[in-house]
Amino acid sequence: MEKNRKRIVILISVLAGTILLPGCRLAKREESIRPKKTFYGIYVGIGKNKNCNGKIEGKKDKNGLIHFKKLNGYFLYMKYSSKKNMTQMDSDPQIRHLHLKENIQSGDNQKAKTKEWKVSGTINVQETENIVEERLYPVYKRQDGTFYADLNEMQISRVEGLPKGASVALSRSGTKGKHKITYSMTVQSSRAVKKIQIIEMDAKDRKIKKTAYFSPDQKSYQMQKKTSYVIINEKLAGTGSKTIMRRKIYSAKKSLEYEWQKLGKDGVLTPVKLKLKKERSGV
Repeated sequence: MEKNRKRIVILISVLAGTILLPGCRLAKREESIRPKKTFYGIYVGIGKNKNCNGKIEGKKDKNGLIHFKKLNGYFLYMKYSSKKNMTQMDSDPQIRHLHLKENIQSGDNQKAKTKEWKVSGTINVQETENIVEERLYPVYKRQDGTFYADLNEMQISRVEGLPKGASVALSRSGTKGKHKITYSMTVQSSRAVKKIQIIEMDAKDRKIKKTAYFSPDQKSYQMQKKTSYVIINEKLAGTGSKTIMRRKIYSAKKSLEYEWQKLGKDGVLTPVKLKLKKERSGV
């Protein structure tokens, strides 16, 4: 009787192993099919870079942007917002004029549809007569959630000088899940603001206050109560040591924001806002 029980236990164990084994093989097969990396975004560098090849590890910040300690540049990526139920773009503040376009293409059976995303942006740089170099790196996300920039897949474009209004562009395509995604980045020349002068005018076109030229690198400026509009005279950086003058006029019936471009070390211009505050009437 005892021998029969042992035989039954052994038989059940063998049958259980036979049933479970294909399941394990299937799991391993599915795991091997999963992509080892996902095209996550692009990293754009301006100017020369000491690193020429290999992979550089990146780290995600609290805003979802990826940064690289050994690589200078600016990050752009496309993300899905579950709160807003929509696809969005996000980037470092130096990347401006973000644009997202979605193309839906039908498959062979008319039911299958492939989405193609096109993401574009612009980086403004100071106009120059020197060589301008734009570098574009693909950024990948691994299965374990880590990120890296692949320098071996870097794309590069050089131009002999970039006068105001001129531009150079690069693009990179890849796949994210079942969808194709293309990132395009335009580097366009502009002019940084060196100093500004603010002239406050009343409703009868009379001058109320006039400042000396100063750096707008401050958070706010207090306007007079009677100010109807302001004239802002700008000193812009040109090529070499040239200074270009420009004038802008803003209505000042209420508080307003003056946006200017600050020059960075790599020639990239960062948008900065100066708030001109207006006191309420009767205060």
